[in-house]
Amino acid sequence: MKKTCKLQNKLLIYILCFVIGILVVFWIFEVAFLSLFYENVKISETKKVVNDIVDLYDSDELEDFMRSIAIQNDMCIRIISDSKDIITSSVSGCKLNKLNYNDIYYYTIKAAGNNGTFIDRNYERSLFLNSKNPNIFLIENSNVENIIYVQLTDNGHMILVNTNISPLTSTIKTLQMQIIVIGIIVIGAAIVLALYISKRIVRPIEKINEEAKKLASGKYDNTSNNEYLEANDLNKTLKKAAMDISKADKAKRDLIANVSHDLRTPLTMISGYGQMMIDLPNEKTDENIKVIIDEATRLNYLVNDLLDYAKLQDNKIKLNIQEINISMLLANIYDTYHHINNKLHLDLIMEDDLMVNCDPNRIEQVIKNFINNAINYGNDQRVELICRKIDDKIMVAVKDYGKGIDPQDLPYIWDRYYKVDKTHVRSNIGSGIGLSIAKEILQLHNIEYGVDSKVNQGSIFYFKFNSIK
Repeated sequence: MKKTCKLQNKLLIYILCFVIGILVVFWIFEVAFLSLFYENVKISETKKVVNDIVDLYDSDELEDFMRSIAIQNDMCIRIISDSKDIITSSVSGCKLNKLNYNDIYYYTIKAAGNNGTFIDRNYERSLFLNSKNPNIFLIENSNVENIIYVQLTDNGHMILVNTNISPLTSTIKTLQMQIIVIGIIVIGAAIVLALYISKRIVRPIEKINEEAKKLASGKYDNTSNNEYLEANDLNKTLKKAAMDISKADKAKRDLIANVSHDLRTPLTMISGYGQMMIDLPNEKTDENIKVIIDEATRLNYLVNDLLDYAKLQDNKIKLNIQEINISMLLANIYDTYHHINNKLHLDLIMEDDLMVNCDPNRIEQVIKNFINNAINYGNDQRVELICRKIDDKIMVAVKDYGKGIDPQDLPYIWDRYYKVDKTHVRSNIGSGIGLSIAKEILQLHNIEYGVDSKVNQGSIFYFKFNSIK
């Protein structure tokens, strides 16, 4: 529950931080920079009016346009040529009407020295009576900023536009109050939403977590269907993991039982035959000695395979890749099996002098594991060892004519601990984990491998090299 609470708290904090961040950004742009934005907009509007006047300068619509703009935007506009007004359009109290010759001359000089434009900004002054002495007038700067924009035209005229920028103190205070109220409402709603969302998200995770604690025993009983795709995917993954753990656990128990049986049987026979020959000197025959040798050989196969499999699982085996004649390697393997058992129905079908890159010792181990598997499950029928070139590949295959493999078992025969025949049958040769070892070695070589099998028709285990000639 502690982890669950932490997740809820983090989710709540993240949502609140996001909401507060949005409110702060909103406050910065709507309050802190409002006056600056307002001033820039007013100046931009003033410049646009001047540009529009320049465009309509020779038009009959100029006077009507100036009059309309002056009324709509509370502006005062004058066009002067040679110190004489050409057109004047203003509202009452326009500062441009009070300009004298010196002011006009000043603006002309300033504009001429600034690429034809000039902006004069100053604060208006208010005149009022002194409350203590009615005979004295006082002058005080107000908060209203006065702007006069001046532009000289190409034909020697001067366009002057006057506007005021009123203080936004009251507007800013109003916005501040609105943001505070909105912020309280939004933060409250965000808290409620965050708690609701976190609860809806954490609840299925909490159920999955409780059931996941049973995974070690291969159990996972959460069958609820969550509305979140990610939770459903996690649920399905854990269900599959529970099934895999359960299968692996059973397979390990089966393997231990099988290996224990395979270890105990040769040890018992070696011990029994040895004791018999000690107690009965007449039993020291070649047949009994051969039984002991065969059981010792079988025991050696089993121990070596278990050691190799453990090394492969721990990635402790390094390949010694070299260029070899795979045809010669198969011929040697064929001779070895016939030397051990000349009654074995093993046929060699191959092309000569096929060259590949591989670790010869490990590939020999794979081929022998395939042959042993074919002998054990081939019902003592013919086994074929095949090597031929197909396009740019060299295929090595072992074919038997036994009972084959059921299609539902084919995807699992390479898996560790998997056994097609669930009843324990003592192998004639090998340890019973040869296919798992072969799979690991072939994957280390990064070469294609597989099996084709039909029930009651036999199986073909194969792998393919890239040809180097």
